[in-house]
Amino acid sequence: MIDVFNKYNFTLLTFRILILTFLFFQNINFLQFKINWKLYLLIVLLWLSLEIFLKDKVENSLYFETFLFVGLLKLTFVLISTNYQEFAFLSPPDSKVYKSLADNLFRCGQYSNSLDQFCNGDIYYKRGPTYSIFLSIFSLGGNIHIGFTILVQIILCSLTFLMVLKMIRSDHKNFTTQIVFILICLNPLPWTFSRLALSETLGSFLIIFSIYLVDYKGLNSKLNLIWLTNIILALFLSIQYFLAVGLIYLKNFLFRKNKLKFLFINVLLISISIFFWGYRNSTSVGAWDFNPATGCYLEKNIIEAIEAKKLNLSIYEIREQGITYQLLNGDDIQNQNNSPDVCRKFLELLPNYYLENFEMILDNYKFFLTKFFSPEQACQYKDISCEKGYWFWVIGTVTKFGFGLSFMLVLLRRNYSVIYNIAVYLAVLLLITVLVTIDAPRMRSIFEPLVYLVIGYGLNYFYVLFTKYKNKIKKN
Repeated sequence: MIDVFNKYNFTLLTFRILILTFLFFQNINFLQFKINWKLYLLIVLLWLSLEIFLKDKVENSLYFETFLFVGLLKLTFVLISTNYQEFAFLSPPDSKVYKSLADNLFRCGQYSNSLDQFCNGDIYYKRGPTYSIFLSIFSLGGNIHIGFTILVQIILCSLTFLMVLKMIRSDHKNFTTQIVFILICLNPLPWTFSRLALSETLGSFLIIFSIYLVDYKGLNSKLNLIWLTNIILALFLSIQYFLAVGLIYLKNFLFRKNKLKFLFINVLLISISIFFWGYRNSTSVGAWDFNPATGCYLEKNIIEAIEAKKLNLSIYEIREQGITYQLLNGDDIQNQNNSPDVCRKFLELLPNYYLENFEMILDNYKFFLTKFFSPEQACQYKDISCEKGYWFWVIGTVTKFGFGLSFMLVLLRRNYSVIYNIAVYLAVLLLITVLVTIDAPRMRSIFEPLVYLVIGYGLNYFYVLFTKYKNKIKKN
């Protein structure tokens, strides 16, 4: 058991709690006075100095406990400010769909969001069931406050970043871990999405857990079962997570000599899972289809955005007027009809639509990437007291600059294992850019663990180079 009440542990944890509480209240304009950037920087440097001074004296780093406090502080404030109502955690439109699916899954054992009181209704096929099952289990189908599910997500977020710190930890004399730890605590983005009923926190955990498994645990019969579970959870969570976890799993065979029977078994079982999910959907759409709603998904993410840009209208005006539905060759289709036949028509329309509007689609991709790499992320969901302000432009700029330099150092050191991990995330970014093009802050949150992982590796390499240079000067 961790001795939190060791005098050094207690001092450090108390200091962290006081600083993080003060800075959080600053960021949400809760306090009557505002500090300037000089005082903000002084506080952060004082914190870093104490971390470095006590790092050899504390018996345990208490990183997980501190991460947990960060999440719990923000969760508690939201609960109090909303009078313990659930609406804040369900602010995004997708959250309400997930909750409906989770409640019906618990009540009727059916994956549908359109069930009547007798559990009759159509099956749901637009999203995989992983997150809805997760939400159903930890909210007991809506029978307990969704805040408990958010608490579980905060724990997952804390574990995700704890694994990041464990992967970058090196020489005990090196204070790389302390720098990255402070940056993670100050960055509001991952903590914002950990307190929303969305799949990003769970997805980020699956990806980082996969990297941790492949780089530090390897592969054997017992671990292969964990890998299989991880891949199937990612498959039915969202395509970007399946792509990431699948590519990371392949690293077991590209970088190590492992038995190919593990790969064969997992590919076979995953293929069977895909087949049966498509077969399950065929009862509704009349033919095998893993996701009959793909066309409607791309209509919302791509065609609506392009039509809005062409006509200088908002997405909501495009949707209200049913302008995208008018593109379906004059077919008399009700506006916002998401039936499999309509989704199939949008899917058939897309190739020609891409060719006719290629330049505008390319501009839309550029706009998305500009928002994605913006140092300051927008406050999308105000009900959960998301933090905002000048500080996050500074933190985002420092993080962006640190990531760029660290990435170059990783390339120079030719650490192909880390480069492979970065390439996996780049593949995910390419997929998201092509298929999503909306919700840049939400998409960005998936990449935050990688950013700090790379910064940690970069700082470690810089420390090694600096030490070698210092020793060389001493010898001369």
